[in-house]
Amino acid sequence: MSLIILMALSAAFGVLAALFALLRNPSSKIHRWLFLLIFSACLWVVSVNLHSVVGADIGLWLLRLAFVTACFLGYSILRFCQEVSGAGAHAASKIIFGLAAFIGMALSLSPWVIQGFSSIGDSFQPVRGPAYLAVIVAILSPIIYGVVLLDYRRRHRKGVQRMQLWIIEVGLVMGTFVGVLTNVLLPNITKTTDPSRFAFLAILILTCSLVYAVVQHRFLDIRLTLTRAVAYLTTLITTATLYVIAIYTIAQFILTNADQATRQAIDILVAILVAVSFHPLKTFFDRVTSKLFYRDAYDTKEVIDKIGDVLVEEVEIEALARGFTKILGRAIKASHFEITLLDPKDKMIRRVLMRLSESDADGIIKALIKSNRKLVVVDELGNNHELQQALISADIAVVTKLETSKELLGYLLVSYKSNGAAYTSQDVELIRIAGDELAVAMQNALRFEEISHFNEKLKQEIEEATAQLRDSNRKLKKLDEAKDEFISMASHQLRTPLTSVKGYISMVMDGDAGKLTGPQQKLLEEAFIAAQRMVYLIGDFLNVSRLQTGRFMLERKRTDIAQVVNDEVAQLTSTAARRQITVQYHHPVQFPIVSVDENKIRQVIMNFIDNAIFYSRPNTVVDVLLVNTGREIRFEVHDAGIGVPQADRHKVFTKFFRAENARRVRPDGTGIGLFMAKKVITAHGGSMIFETKEHKGSTFGFVLPLAALKHQPEQLNH
Repeated sequence: MSLIILMALSAAFGVLAALFALLRNPSSKIHRWLFLLIFSACLWVVSVNLHSVVGADIGLWLLRLAFVTACFLGYSILRFCQEVSGAGAHAASKIIFGLAAFIGMALSLSPWVIQGFSSIGDSFQPVRGPAYLAVIVAILSPIIYGVVLLDYRRRHRKGVQRMQLWIIEVGLVMGTFVGVLTNVLLPNITKTTDPSRFAFLAILILTCSLVYAVVQHRFLDIRLTLTRAVAYLTTLITTATLYVIAIYTIAQFILTNADQATRQAIDILVAILVAVSFHPLKTFFDRVTSKLFYRDAYDTKEVIDKIGDVLVEEVEIEALARGFTKILGRAIKASHFEITLLDPKDKMIRRVLMRLSESDADGIIKALIKSNRKLVVVDELGNNHELQQALISADIAVVTKLETSKELLGYLLVSYKSNGAAYTSQDVELIRIAGDELAVAMQNALRFEEISHFNEKLKQEIEEATAQLRDSNRKLKKLDEAKDEFISMASHQLRTPLTSVKGYISMVMDGDAGKLTGPQQKLLEEAFIAAQRMVYLIGDFLNVSRLQTGRFMLERKRTDIAQVVNDEVAQLTSTAARRQITVQYHHPVQFPIVSVDENKIRQVIMNFIDNAIFYSRPNTVVDVLLVNTGREIRFEVHDAGIGVPQADRHKVFTKFFRAENARRVRPDGTGIGLFMAKKVITAHGGSMIFETKEHKGSTFGFVLPLAALKHQPEQLNH
């Protein structure tokens, strides 16, 4: 009998705790699943304890009901763990474990789990069915999964939340262990259901752990629950008292001689009046209890909105701090605040706003940095704790970091309430949120202050730098002029002896100095080609210099471009042969004489053919085309060479640029040939032709409109 009484008391205590949790916030999933968890656990305990003290038929169904509630209990524990840890319910886990719980409950109502009872002496032993172990697995698997998930989430939490989850985890593990021990292990070992009478210990452990988390660590903050519970209880007691008084008065003074029908009618009328008066009474007691328990109530969202307005309007640090602390202090009734800012490099105190002296703040800040806590509530620190002693001596109750995603700016230190009351979880949460808002505002204010202080210095430095820049610019202009003069002079001076070198080599090659051997002829040809290339290179540099100084001009004259192309192809044929390249020139039959700068056009043509030869693979063909369409002259050079990479194509005609693959094939290039080619063709009123495909070859050329060449006399037959 004593175990039955203990079971009843444990179940009653659990049901009351479940109701308190549900009344705390009926719309919250955490509170709803906590209610279902505790309520199903209480129902399971009652079913387990009563099945052996009633008749066999009723006891069988009670035992089956125990398995049904155990299946639902396992699923409730999983869902509660998911919600309280912040993990949420994954669709897969809901479907899998929900389906397992449903199948387990369905099987529990059938003989597949418990077939009946068999008598062993004076006791009865349940006869287990073939699905007994499967249902046990369906009960325990969601519990194990939920506890593992809760443990994983707990390890990534800090402060009060970590402690809350740890207490809940311990309660669930111990409660589950006691439940399995008293209802699975011991009954199967002893072959009797007597150990199951101690199942109430499981619900007692679980409920006590949750209550401890509520009271000691503010889990589900019970003040609102207490308020509603008092209001409901007061309303129920008041209406019950009024009902009893009304019935007693009517029975004593009005219905003394009334018949039974009249008495029942009066009872019904009084019950209706009491039911109608219940809601107004509840509303009245809600107001009374709210005033009693929430004298210092405030709307968190409204406070945050007001703080946000101040933080947006103010950019000066002192004004921002005053406005912030005024609004927050009015809400939480704090006697004063300290805002301590740190140097970002050495984390030493840079500035202390409000009342706290720098010497007092130094010890507190060092202890806070050492603890590395986001939020510190003095009442939750252990006794003789170094940080606790430092905060108490400075009259500080709550501390939160002023921290952005990138840096720690400092700390917001909040003193005790001016009315002596303790800070609630709502107060602490408001301090944390407000601290995050203040951190962002302080960061912006500090940046603004730095910019403001920097403006004058920056202005002075800019003026000094501008003066230095003007002086340097004058010097650079002089140097640039000297450089251009040097390049122009050097180009002129080099071109004259190179022309002589070319002339003498040509004379020797023609036999003017005697007959040459084959190797001598070959060497002289190489020297002649090198000298010609040097002439072209000097011409390119001279043209670049002229472009820089604004002296780049065209010297037009009547020119046979077809013959120019023929000369350049003939001159480069031996170079191509040594590289095993074939140059094919598709000579036009007729071609007009046009007015162009022959030397510059010759350099462009030579540059295109020379590049095609050097960047082509051996045993390939370079096609040279010259076409007169009647409206324009088109010159194209096609090769099967390395091509130009996609990323470099837009820079091909820029000065001194060379693609990476071109530098590997021809390291001695200058990068000004194509640059000058475009300048020359553009100066003639034409446009460039450029097509390429990496590893498959390129096409370079130009188009010159005949209308832009001015002189178009007779056609020459070639």
